[in-house]
Amino acid sequence: MINKFSLIMLVVTLLFAGCKNEGDKNFYGNFQSDEMVLPSTGTGKLQKLIAEEGVICNEGDLLAVIDTTILSLERSKVKSSLKALQEMGMFSQMEPLQYELRILEERIRLCYIKAPVRARVIKINFRQGEYLFEGSPLLSVADVNRIYFVAWVPGSDISSVSAGDSVKIQYYMNDDSAIIYKGRVLNISERPQFIPSMVQTRGNRTDQHYKVKVEVSNNGTLKSGMPGELVF
Repeated sequence: MINKFSLIMLVVTLLFAGCKNEGDKNFYGNFQSDEMVLPSTGTGKLQKLIAEEGVICNEGDLLAVIDTTILSLERSKVKSSLKALQEMGMFSQMEPLQYELRILEERIRLCYIKAPVRARVIKINFRQGEYLFEGSPLLSVADVNRIYFVAWVPGSDISSVSAGDSVKIQYYMNDDSAIIYKGRVLNISERPQFIPSMVQTRGNRTDQHYKVKVEVSNNGTLKSGMPGELVF
């Protein structure tokens, strides 16, 4: 189902590169997202791998299952012991086993690895059938609900923007038209830095820039690494 934000994005005005307001300042940058590694929360064979690289999953979606055979057998054994103690009226001896049962049930629950947030699966490190140890980096995901745009603004222009300001981010399509996204400046680096550049020139080797981080609403279309322009 298309949500309200998606409908807004469908009717957003497509602007050509030349259609910029006079006086606007444009600075190149890239979209970035919060990435997290989901570790294996159990030890055993990767029984089922549901996640696929590049696919968006919703919060709570099942991504992978670790084999619970041994844990399930241990749970059955504890349950049988509890039943026997109850039948014999030995209630005082049941508490340690009840505690052990809760631990086993929690360990079984952790063998079902779920998405912590709505996210895009960006990397899977293990294949179905491989053996995992607790803490193994099973897969990596990128939060698609929140995405950021990072640009480097020269010191001569940094006074024109402040944290909390509403700004625009332009993403150019293949046909040179641009989609405009609204954003809010989260923070600006306290100190200037030399602009990160693989190629230094006489002109940029002494330039100092401030890192400007902008939060942008995302309907799932924006991905980390995509280029754009910060406009204010």
